[in-house]
Amino acid sequence: MGGADWPKAIEALEKVAKNDKNHTGPYCCVFGIAMDRGTRYIKRAQKTKVAHSVNTEIWLSDFFWPFFANYSYEEIMTLVLDVLVSSYAADELPTQVDVPDKLLDAFGEACIKEGLVDELGNFNNPYKLVNFFCKAPSKRTRSKE
Repeated sequence: MGGADWPKAIEALEKVAKNDKNHTGPYCCVFGIAMDRGTRYIKRAQKTKVAHSVNTEIWLSDFFWPFFANYSYEEIMTLVLDVLVSSYAADELPTQVDVPDKLLDAFGEACIKEGLVDELGNFNNPYKLVNFFCKAPSKRTRSKE
């Protein structure tokens, strides 16, 4: 959902909740975002910082997964990886895509710097990849270029 769509979506849900004849008590609307890092927050207008609705929250992966599954985001991604690794058929060939050499070289250097590849330049530990991609952005090593 784009930035301009949030207020409209929240307003529509708020209207439905307020007009529900079968519900008379408090309510909470949650937008669960299972992949983006972060905890939870209430969406606010940019200029005024006023909440679009105090009854509507955004739950990001670091709050969403522990709430519903009692596992962290990284643990969930590791469990998904376990299933993928166990179901991978060795006789299936991956899709080939043409990628510019300059991009491949830069990507390779970044992977070496992060310790994601072995001495032959191969990804030999998919769990290192999960750990890398599940780290909070502020904890990742960033280039100063």
